[in-house]
Amino acid sequence: MKARMVRTGVMALAVVAAGVWAQSQKSAGDVLSKAKQLHGRGEFDSTATLLRRWVKDNGKDPANEHVVPLLMDALVRTGQYDYADRLFTIYRRKYPEAAYMPRLWYLEGICLAYSEEQGAAVEAFSTALKEGLTEEPARRAVENVELLCRHVFTVDELSRLAARTAFHPAVQEVIAFFEISKAYSSGQLGKAANGADSFLKRYGRSRYEQRVREFLGKLKKTRRGRVQIGLLAPLSGYDAPLGKKVVRGVQLAVAIHNRSHSLQLDLVISDTKGDMVETVRKTRELVEEHKVSLLVGPVLSSNAVAAAAMIAERPDVLMLSPTATDEGIAGLGGRIFQMNVTLGALGTRIARFAVENLNIREFAILSPLSSYGMTLSKEFREEVRKQGGKIVAEEFFDEGANDFRQQFENLRKRLAEEKQQELVTRHGLGYLNTARGRTFMNRYLADSTIEVGGLFVPAEAEDVVMIAPQVYFHKIRTQMLGSTGWHNNKTILDGKRYVNNAVISTNLKTAGDNERRPAFAAEFEKKFKEQPDRVAALGYDATELLLKALLENGGNPDPKTVAEQLRSVKNYNGVAGRVTFDPTSGANTEATIMKISDKTFVRIH
Repeated sequence: MKARMVRTGVMALAVVAAGVWAQSQKSAGDVLSKAKQLHGRGEFDSTATLLRRWVKDNGKDPANEHVVPLLMDALVRTGQYDYADRLFTIYRRKYPEAAYMPRLWYLEGICLAYSEEQGAAVEAFSTALKEGLTEEPARRAVENVELLCRHVFTVDELSRLAARTAFHPAVQEVIAFFEISKAYSSGQLGKAANGADSFLKRYGRSRYEQRVREFLGKLKKTRRGRVQIGLLAPLSGYDAPLGKKVVRGVQLAVAIHNRSHSLQLDLVISDTKGDMVETVRKTRELVEEHKVSLLVGPVLSSNAVAAAAMIAERPDVLMLSPTATDEGIAGLGGRIFQMNVTLGALGTRIARFAVENLNIREFAILSPLSSYGMTLSKEFREEVRKQGGKIVAEEFFDEGANDFRQQFENLRKRLAEEKQQELVTRHGLGYLNTARGRTFMNRYLADSTIEVGGLFVPAEAEDVVMIAPQVYFHKIRTQMLGSTGWHNNKTILDGKRYVNNAVISTNLKTAGDNERRPAFAAEFEKKFKEQPDRVAALGYDATELLLKALLENGGNPDPKTVAEQLRSVKNYNGVAGRVTFDPTSGANTEATIMKISDKTFVRIH
């Protein structure tokens, strides 16, 4: 709960007057008689002091069944909520069938509310009602639930409460009404309309009926010429910083659109918490409760897989993930799209370019033992073989290592074996047993520069700048090849001459190939008081593409026709990069080929 309980004024919970408490044994009777007199005069501190002393001295006396309820009432009235809560726990265990239990559940609700446990407080008030709370306290219990719903709970928290079915009907009715009210005020119009329809069917004679009908009337007017877009992103948890960047990019795209178009957009943001289960729950909520048909996100690949698997067969939902990079997510359904270039596409692109444009036929791979490196290596290897090329050597290392001697020695040895095979093919099997053949191979292994057409290093800049100089040191002559991890100023500054002429595949833009970036950055900084990064730009581009498809479809959010528009996107010039959707898979295939030349990245294809 984000709001804190205000203990005075409008948020003060109601404590009803104490009833007549039964007397027990003679000694307890005297104490109770005195305590009731003090309580009746409003001297609650004195009441609590008297009864606490009795309970302390007579902990096992059966009369405590009657003493403790009055003590708990006095404690609540004097704000001693923790002690009252402890008493209730003991009393409930010792006297579960006591006639005072409905009243004590009510007092427990007040204790929990003031102890910042508002969800548990609603449950306690509900239990008090179900166990037979008398008329005046029952009215106060419902009023207290209303106070909590109005001033404390968010719409998401109310939705979670509404999903529970064990509450007393009067409590369920209050929760349902405020869920509609807060959904409407937060712009979640689809959810508000859906909730209002359900409310009138379930609570036809509710005291909230007129207000709910007013909401429906306003919703009909408000929703004309408006379309809802759902956004799934982690706003809490470990990945929250990443999610918030995407959200800001999306919000900017929506704000710019709404400034200049009659078709207005309402953004419904759902926090996935970076969790797969929560992602599925939030996706279902957007689709079934908010009636949203167009989704941006999820942000993380694992969450995108969960959401895509859930909606893959649904004809009423389209999903466009701006940042997910795992291979095959878009292929899970005909209305699922990935805007970020996948690692598979990057690996395939550099392999194809090396064979077709650089005329390289033999390759070695030096890859980190990470999912990034392994995925790129796999796709690179498969594309080389499809193109008729050959992988002659492959070595792996742990990310962050600084000594690659063993990997390079293994590479030299494997490349020398290839040279041996070449000599055998050229001169015959006996050549290596001749003095000339043995001398050549010994010198070749020990001292000579060994050649291989291309060395693919699918690593991040931190590893690249450690590896590149060692390629020269270990006398391997080759065309260095890389991918997006290289596309970093660190590669140029720290890699120095050793990375010059390297060729990489990337989904990033260079400054000279990014004419839209300055205007985007200016708008972003004006709205959010910070500079955008590529993640924010991806959120912006994904939303802009969705809006473009929506407008070309006459503003109709039908997922089938919007998907058809997206499948026709070719060479879209976004602020984060170019986008061309594969018409079959829905994945972005726009990987750019760049070369490092004179300490800059230059686009060459």
